[in-house]
Amino acid sequence: MTTLHIDLVLEPDHAEPLVRAFQQSFVPAVSIQEGFRSVRLLAPADGESNYRISLEFETEELRQKWVASQEHGPAWDAIVESIASFSTALFDEVGTGNGDAQ
Repeated sequence: MTTLHIDLVLEPDHAEPLVRAFQQSFVPAVSIQEGFRSVRLLAPADGESNYRISLEFETEELRQKWVASQEHGPAWDAIVESIASFSTALFDEVGTGNGDAQ
């Protein structure tokens, strides 16, 4: 599995528009893609203006297919309207746990 973390620095007072764009545009567009596993928008616990999108696909090739899809541009543009900048980090899964350890 491939996980992309997108760290977002928001424009002032853009938390609500970001959440709305994520829920109304980004989630519907990405969730129909082949290989999609999950997506989360994470808000900072300390109240800062940095948010994170955590996006999981079965493979990096399928994630790249999403990036090239016709749905990606409008969905990402909706997010970009609320941010000042962003950075990314790509991860491959090498271990897992489900919290059921005895």
